[in-house]
Amino acid sequence: MKKIVFSIFATMVALSVSAQTTITMADYAATSFKTTDRHFQVTADKAEAATAPAYNAKAADLRIYAKGTLTIEAASEMTNITFEMSKDAIYRFSAENAANVGTLKCDTTDGKANMTWTGSAKKIVITVGEKATLGKDGSEKAGQLRISGMTITGGTEGTLAGIMYEKNFKDSKKGWTIEDKTLPENATFVWQQSTSYGYKASAYVSGTSYAAESWLVSQVFDLTSATQVALSINQTFNKGQEGDLFADCVVKVTKDGTNWEDIKFATMPTGTDWTFVQSEELDITKYISDKFQIAFVYKSKDGNAPTWEIDVVKLVGDGAEIKEEATHIANTPDKPYTVSEAVALIDAGEGLTDTVYVVGKVDSLGAYAADYKNANFEITDGTGKLLCYASYGLNKDSIYSEEEFKNMVHIGDEVIMVGTLTKYGSVYEFNKRCWIYSIKKGSAVDNVATEQQKAVKIVRNGQIYIRKDGVEYNILGTEVK
Repeated sequence: MKKIVFSIFATMVALSVSAQTTITMADYAATSFKTTDRHFQVTADKAEAATAPAYNAKAADLRIYAKGTLTIEAASEMTNITFEMSKDAIYRFSAENAANVGTLKCDTTDGKANMTWTGSAKKIVITVGEKATLGKDGSEKAGQLRISGMTITGGTEGTLAGIMYEKNFKDSKKGWTIEDKTLPENATFVWQQSTSYGYKASAYVSGTSYAAESWLVSQVFDLTSATQVALSINQTFNKGQEGDLFADCVVKVTKDGTNWEDIKFATMPTGTDWTFVQSEELDITKYISDKFQIAFVYKSKDGNAPTWEIDVVKLVGDGAEIKEEATHIANTPDKPYTVSEAVALIDAGEGLTDTVYVVGKVDSLGAYAADYKNANFEITDGTGKLLCYASYGLNKDSIYSEEEFKNMVHIGDEVIMVGTLTKYGSVYEFNKRCWIYSIKKGSAVDNVATEQQKAVKIVRNGQIYIRKDGVEYNILGTEVK
């Protein structure tokens, strides 16, 4: 059934008795959109008509044909609606237009079409008359309703239920974080986002099922603007435990960030195929708080690792629209990202203004820039590569010579780098002015030959210093902090 839906952002005019809202069809032009107040929703429906409703751009009006319907729904009681009729509305106007509640008056006073509704209702359905009994084109012609706007009295207390939050994981993972509780030794992830599946969780690695536990956790939602809220998800699930397919993978919610409770949907995937199933809208009103969160908790066992895929999450209610939190990727040196994780963060394109720590092994040495006292080199984790562009040395110090650079960093050394991430062309890299947080020299275990660093003389601000093995000394041999 074809529909044209207008969600109205109301312009309020204060009156002595009640507020009035004017809706102009040209402002919406058969386009559906959401607003944060959601006082009104207007829906044109084909219903039993032979022709679907349409917005006429030339006349800037909404046209509904014989036996079609116009539904006006409000957050609170409406008491009057005065319709602004199109200039040629009288062409197929009908006295048979009828409302399901209240009184609808249709006439052709002053040679033009007029239509007014009075009553008290939150929802009004107007059905277009079958015959154009007041029409200039002939009373036996099919009726039409042509309106260019309406002025509504009342209806503005509260908001209509609508989508407060909607996340499509195929498009973005912004606002969601992964907490790996138990990660198999030979796996680097359980949850992974893709444009094909959304978020996908599995601990099936190289033909073997491993025990794992990983949480996909939402941002904190403030639901206190709502009096009723429901949650729905679109998901598929396969390869679960025989006899209890969904035993180890559950949806949890919290209203305080600490105490988590399981919730269960009635409409679920079969658990034995890859067909996505849209759940019902599950009432979660009792969890309304300013610290509400959702978690998709994946668990597996050695020998049994199901696959869980989720692509869309929705919160529906009568509260304000919820904006996504900005993504932050800042970490600490004790939990640095791997190079592959850094590459994935760059591809995600979110939070890249944050300073991060990345660990990797020096893979190649690039050029030394004498004018800027920095140097280029690449690090790797065996899979991804990251260019450390215009890098400074330890403690964010300048690198004062090419010799110092070559004695500071060797191929095979493990370094933790600090800086912001970017991609230049096809090259994943740290932005210029990154720096070395720490260096761990390559060892025999890494099959990399090492040699003791040579001492390097440095002249800074007229003073002579000696740097050896990353430590500086003054000319008396005292370590300089």
